[in-house]
Amino acid sequence: MRKKSNALLALLLTGAMTVTSVSPAFAAEEFSADAEVQNVLDIQDVDEEESDADVSDVQDQADLGEAEDVDDVFTSGEEPSDPDTGDASFGLTDGNTEAYVQDDLLLAASSEEKYQDGTYTPESFTFQGGSGKVTITCPKVTITRGKVTATVVFSSSSYNKLVVDGEEYYPVSGTEYTGSVFQVPAVLNQDMEITGTTVAMTAAHDITYTIHIKLNVPMVTPAPDRLADGTYQAAVKADSGFPAEACTLLVKDGEIDAVVTLKNGDYDRLYVGDALDAVNEKDDKLIAYRPSEDGTKHIFWPLAVDKLDTLFQVAARKTDKTWTDHYVKILSSSVTKVSDEVQAPDQAAEAAKFLYRNYVDDMISTTGGVTKDGNTYHVAYYSSDKRVVSGINLKRPDAKKYYKSGWFFSDWSIFKSTVKQQPAKSQTYNLDTSKRTQEQQVTATLKLYDPSVEDAAINDNSAQPLAEYTYKLVLAAKPDTCQVTFRAVNSKTGEVIPEAQITVTNNTTKEEVTGTEGIYQLKSGQKYTVQAQSEGYIAAGTKGDAVAKQTSFTAAFDETVDLSLTAEADSKHNVTFKIVDAEGKEVPDAVLTVTGETPAEDGSYTLWDNCTYFYRVTAEGYQVVRSKFIKPLEDQEVVVTLTALKNYQASIKIRAKSGHLEVVNPKVLSVTYKKNGETFTVEPSEDGTYPMVETVAYTYTFAADNYQSATANWTAAGTEGPVELEGVLSKETAKALLEDAITTAKELSDEMTEGDGAGQWAAGSKKTLDEAIQVAEEVYTKENAADDDYKNAKDALQSVVSGLSQNENAESINITVFVNKNPGEAPVKMAMNVTADDASKVTPTDSKRKDNYNKSSDLEKRATVIDALVDLHKELFGEEYIANPTQYLMCGSRGAGTGFLLGQKSYKNFVGFRVNGKYVASDPRMCRLKEGDVLSVFSATKVENPAYLQFEQQETRVNQNEEFTLTLTGDSYYMDKDISRTVGKNEFTPAEGYDITLVNAETGEEVTGEAKTDAQGKVSFKIGTSGTYVVKTVTNENVESIVLPYAQIQVKEKAPVILENGTYLVKVINNNKMFNVINNSCVLKVENGKMTAEISLHGKGYDYMYAGIKEEAAAAGEAAWSHYYEKEIAVNNGDKVEMGPWYTYSLAVSALDQEITFSVRNIRDGVWFDRRLTFLTEGIQKINIPQPTPTVTPTPTVEPTAAPQPTAVPQPTEAPKSVTVAAKKLTVNTSTMYLKVKKSDTIGVIVAPSNTTDKVTYKSSKKSVATVDKNGKVTAKKAGKAVITVKAGKLTKKVAVIVGKYAKKVTKLKFAKKSMTLKKGSMQFLKVTVKPKKATTNLKWKSSNTKVVTVDKNGKVTAKKAGTAWITVRGDGKKASIKIKVKSK
Repeated sequence: MRKKSNALLALLLTGAMTVTSVSPAFAAEEFSADAEVQNVLDIQDVDEEESDADVSDVQDQADLGEAEDVDDVFTSGEEPSDPDTGDASFGLTDGNTEAYVQDDLLLAASSEEKYQDGTYTPESFTFQGGSGKVTITCPKVTITRGKVTATVVFSSSSYNKLVVDGEEYYPVSGTEYTGSVFQVPAVLNQDMEITGTTVAMTAAHDITYTIHIKLNVPMVTPAPDRLADGTYQAAVKADSGFPAEACTLLVKDGEIDAVVTLKNGDYDRLYVGDALDAVNEKDDKLIAYRPSEDGTKHIFWPLAVDKLDTLFQVAARKTDKTWTDHYVKILSSSVTKVSDEVQAPDQAAEAAKFLYRNYVDDMISTTGGVTKDGNTYHVAYYSSDKRVVSGINLKRPDAKKYYKSGWFFSDWSIFKSTVKQQPAKSQTYNLDTSKRTQEQQVTATLKLYDPSVEDAAINDNSAQPLAEYTYKLVLAAKPDTCQVTFRAVNSKTGEVIPEAQITVTNNTTKEEVTGTEGIYQLKSGQKYTVQAQSEGYIAAGTKGDAVAKQTSFTAAFDETVDLSLTAEADSKHNVTFKIVDAEGKEVPDAVLTVTGETPAEDGSYTLWDNCTYFYRVTAEGYQVVRSKFIKPLEDQEVVVTLTALKNYQASIKIRAKSGHLEVVNPKVLSVTYKKNGETFTVEPSEDGTYPMVETVAYTYTFAADNYQSATANWTAAGTEGPVELEGVLSKETAKALLEDAITTAKELSDEMTEGDGAGQWAAGSKKTLDEAIQVAEEVYTKENAADDDYKNAKDALQSVVSGLSQNENAESINITVFVNKNPGEAPVKMAMNVTADDASKVTPTDSKRKDNYNKSSDLEKRATVIDALVDLHKELFGEEYIANPTQYLMCGSRGAGTGFLLGQKSYKNFVGFRVNGKYVASDPRMCRLKEGDVLSVFSATKVENPAYLQFEQQETRVNQNEEFTLTLTGDSYYMDKDISRTVGKNEFTPAEGYDITLVNAETGEEVTGEAKTDAQGKVSFKIGTSGTYVVKTVTNENVESIVLPYAQIQVKEKAPVILENGTYLVKVINNNKMFNVINNSCVLKVENGKMTAEISLHGKGYDYMYAGIKEEAAAAGEAAWSHYYEKEIAVNNGDKVEMGPWYTYSLAVSALDQEITFSVRNIRDGVWFDRRLTFLTEGIQKINIPQPTPTVTPTPTVEPTAAPQPTAVPQPTEAPKSVTVAAKKLTVNTSTMYLKVKKSDTIGVIVAPSNTTDKVTYKSSKKSVATVDKNGKVTAKKAGKAVITVKAGKLTKKVAVIVGKYAKKVTKLKFAKKSMTLKKGSMQFLKVTVKPKKATTNLKWKSSNTKVVTVDKNGKVTAKKAGTAWITVRGDGKKASIKIKVKSK
C-alpha cells in the first residue's frame, strides 16, 4: 500500500492549493484561468508497510491520546474505499496529517487576530538554568498558519532530546548551526520551560531551563464576521484535485452561498461535508451542476459557506459515481462586491441544472430492453426476459412541483396511431412493431417550461423553453431468426459433454429441429422444448431423472444455453449431522428428522446432489430448529447449533383496569402450562416469582377481594432474567361496587351544603341522602345477601343521588392548569375558574358527536376535567375551537378517553391529562375536580411510552450566582395497543440521566445543568443573570418520549458590591490569550462610587482602549478613547524581575464580578477588537497610602519650611498568600472523536500534579459543528469537523471532532494486552482498539471491583487499593475485558 509523503501534504495545504481567479460564475466560460497560481514540487511517493498492530492499552500520560491518526481527514482527489477498513486510498494517512489539518481548522475558525506567517529573528533571547557550561541560542522563529516554532540551539552536541509541554522532540540535522539543534513549539514574550537530556555524562541526565523569546510579530486581521447582502467575486483556495476556476458569492441575511465553476466535467455532484456522509445522502440533497455554454465546464451551486478564510470540506463525485474528499477556503482578501443585489442563478439556469440532474445524468426511461450509451438510447426488439418491447415510457417532471415539459420527436411515425402527437401529454409511447423490419433512428428532445405555460403553446412548439436536451433513439429491427447454441455440461466441472444427445422440438408443429454441432437456427418468438441426456449422467438437481429439459424455451436473440447433467458417480452424497450447543459440545438425546428421508443405522443420510432437503431438530431444554434446509454438493457433515432455552423469573403485578376500583388484597391463584396434552402447575419461588422457560405458553389466574378472578396468557420470550407480567382486573364483585357507592355517597353527604349558592343543594337533600345510605348499609351488612341484593341496593342509592343532583346548583371552583401545548414544549402555568356547566355550553358542530361532551347525570352539576378542558381550549385556540370543537377536543366512547386533545390525534401523539400529578382516568367526563386541584394537560414528544416528568421544586427563588438543586422524578405508563386503554402507573421514581436547560423568559438566555441528573434525580445550577427562568429542554438519549416538567426559578439580582473610597488591588479574568494583563490584576481607584482601573498589558500592539464594544468605540471618536501611557510594574520571570515599562490604560469600570466588554485598537492597522474582562471582589486588597508624620516643634519659633518628602509607595495590606501550583502534564483520552449529529460525548482529561490550581478549559473551533461545555461535554450539531482545544495553564491538547449524519456501530473491541499492573493511587486512560475506527457509539465501562479499581465513562482507571479487578468495555453488543492488578506503593 502506498502512502503520501509529508511533502505532498504541505503541497496540498500551501503552495499547491489552487488560487482561483475572480469572475462571476454564470459567465465563467468567458474568463480564463490566467490568475491561477500553482507551485509544483517534486514529490517522491514513499512505500510504507502498513502496520495492523493493536494500539497499546495504556500510554505514558504525556503522550496519551496523541497516537491515533485520522485516515480520512484529507484526501487529494483519490476515490474512497470501504469507509470501515481505513484503507489508505481513502485519504492521506501520514502521521502528521491530522495535526496539520486540525491546526488549520482551528486557526481558520478563530475570530481573533493571528500572528502573521514568516521567519523572524528574535529581538532578544534569554535562558536560565544549568551549570553555565552550555549556552542556548534561538537564531530564528518560524510562524506557519499562526503556529510558532522556535529553532533552539545548544552549544553542546550531547543533547539528544528536548521536552516541551510534555512532548518529546529530537535533534534535526542538515542545518547551518553547530551543536544540538531542535525545532519546538514556542510562546512569545513569556517564560517557557524546556527540559533537555544530555548524554555528556556517564548516564543520561535531564536539565530544566527557562527560556524567554522576545519578539513583536505583525498580526493578521481575521475575516469579517458578516458580509452585507449582495453579490461578490472571490478567489478559492483548494487542493489541486478540485479545479475551481471561478467563484461568485451570494449573500442574503448574512448567509453566504457560493457558485463555483470547475474547469472540467470530471465531477457531477458536490456535497459540503465528507464523502462518508455524501455517499449516504439522497440525490436531491447533493449539489448538482449545469454545463457551460461550450459544455466543457461544470457550474455548481449553492455551496454553503460558514465563514471566509475558513477551511471547509467538500466531497466531489466523479462521473463513475466514486467520491473524493477536498478542502476549500474562500479568501477574504479577494472578495470584491459587484452588486448590492443578490444576483442568483435565473430560472433558466435552475431549469438546466434540474434537467441535467434528473434527465441527463440519470436514465430517461426504465422500460426493460432500453439501454443508455451517452446520449444515445438503444431500444431492443426483445427485452432480457424475451418479451417484445412494444412501448417505452419517458420520464418527465411533476408539473405542479417543478416544470411543465414536452417530448418532441423527429419522426412520430415510429409510434402507433393511438399515440397523440402532443408533446405536453404524459403518455406511454407505444411502438408500431409492424414497421420494425429494419433499424430506425430518431431524435427525442425534452424541453422544460415555466409551469404557467399553456399546453397548447407547448404542443405547437411556440413556447420558449427554459432548458432542453436532445437524445438519439435507436430502435432495433425484429430478427427473423436467431442462432442458439445448446450444450450439455457437467454440473461439477462445467465442461461440455460431447457425447450427450440434444433434441430441440418446435412446440407448435411438434417437429424436431436439426442443428449442426449444437448450433440451431430458430424462429424468433417461437417456443421450443430442449432436452439433453447422456449415458452415465442424470439431470442436475433432480432425484435421478435421466433427461435435463426446458419445456418452454423462447427463441429471441443469439445466445448460448447450457443444460446441466450430473455424473451418476457424483449424484449422491453421504451427509451426517452433528448436533451441538453454543459451546460446541454435542447435545445428547437430540432428535433429527429430514423430510421424506430415512437415515442409515449410523444416523447418516444418502442424499441426491443439489436437491433441497428440509430438516428439523428438537432437544429438551433447547429451541426447536425448524424449516432449515441443505443442498448437498459433496459428502459433508452438517453442524447444527442449538440455542438453549432462556429462563425467566416472572413476577405478576395485579392492577385494576382504567376507571375501575383499586384492587384490595390482590393474589395469584395459579400458573399453569400444557405439555403433550397434560396440564402442569408452576409453584412460586421463595421470593414470590415464578420460574418460566422460553417458548412455553403459560396461563396465570389472579383475583382480588373486591374482584372476580381473571386469566391471562404469556409465551415466555425476550431477554433472559426477571420479567414483570401484568394482571388486569375489570369485573368488581357486586358487594365491592355497593361499598364504593356507599363511600362515594358518604363523601357527598359530608361536603353537601344546602342553599341557593353555587354548588349548593336544595333543602332536605342531605336528609334524603343519609336515609338512602342507611338502607344501602343494611343490605351491605346483611348475612348471606345475594349478588342481586347488592346490585339492587347500589342502583337504588345511585338513583337517589342522581335525583338529588337535578336540584344541585352548578359548582364553581378555582384550579391551576399546566399545559404542554405542543410536543417538546415545557408547560405553561395558568389560573382558571371552572364551572360545572362549562362543557354543556359548547355543542360540537358534527351531528354525530353532538353529545360528545355530555357527563353522567351524577356529575352534571360537578366541575370535571371536561369542563376545564373546554375552558382551556377556548383560551388556547379561541374562535377556531368554538367553530369546530371536536377537531381540537373530542372524547371517545364512555370510559375510553380522548380521540383529539390540544388539536392532536391521540394515536399520533401521546396526549393526556393528570390531576395533582397522578393519572386518574382516561375519560375527562368521568373525572371530578375540586377546589385547588392542579390539572396537567400535555403532549409528549412521541406516541411511545412517555416518561411523565415533574420537579419536586416547581417554583423557587435563588440569588444570583447561588448554586441550587432541582430534583427530577418520573412516572411511566402501562401501554396498550389501544391508546385509550393506556394508564399511568403512578410510581414516581428519581429520573436519572437527563440533560436540563433553563431559559430566561425575558432575554432568552439559556443555562444548562452542570451535569446530567444523578441517581437521585438531582441536578445543580448556578445562574449569573437575574430574571425568571423556565424549562427550555429536557432530554435523555435513552428516552425517546418525554412529557416536559414545569419549573419557574426566580433569580434575584445580587446586591452590587459597593467599595468605600480608596485604592485596591483587584484580580482580573480575561477571555483572550492575545490580551495578557500584567500579573492578572490591576489597580482600582474608587471615589464616590465611581471606579477607575489602571490596566497594564504585556504586549505593545494596542494604542487605545475603550470601555465598550468595538462598534461603540469606532463611533465615539478619539476624545473618548484611553491612550496608553508607560508604567513600571514588577513582574516575576523565574529568577528575574522585569519592570517594563508596560503599556497602561485608565478606564472606567461599571461593575464587579460581571463580565464587561472593552475594546482595543490595533496599532498597525487601526482595527478594533472586543475583549471581555471580569474584575473580582474575591481576594480584593485595599492599598494603604501612608501620610507623612507631622513635625512636633517645642516652641512657636518660626522654622524654615521643610523640604517635601516623597510619597511612600503604596503597599497592600497583609492578606493570606495563595499557593499556585502549575500544571505539568495534560493528558486527554483521545485525539479524535467521532459523533453522530445530536449525540454527545465527553473528553476525558488527566492533569498532573493532582493538586494543580490551573483550571481545565475547553474551546470549540466551530460551534456550528460541535459545542463543548465547561465539563468537556461535546455535542454534535451538524455534519463537519471541529477542533476542541483543551487547556490547563500553559499546557494545550487538541481533539478533532468529526461529525457525521449517520451512526456507525461497533463491530469489534479489543485490548492489546490481557492484563496490566498499576500502582495504588495512579490514574491512567485505557486504550481499546475499536473497529470500525469511525464508530460513533459511546462506550460503556465497568469495573468488577470498584474497591480495587474504578473506571469512569472515558476509560480513566484509578487504582484504589491492592487487589485484582476486571475492567470491561461494551458497545453495540460487543465487549472486551482487561485484568488490572493493583500493587501497593
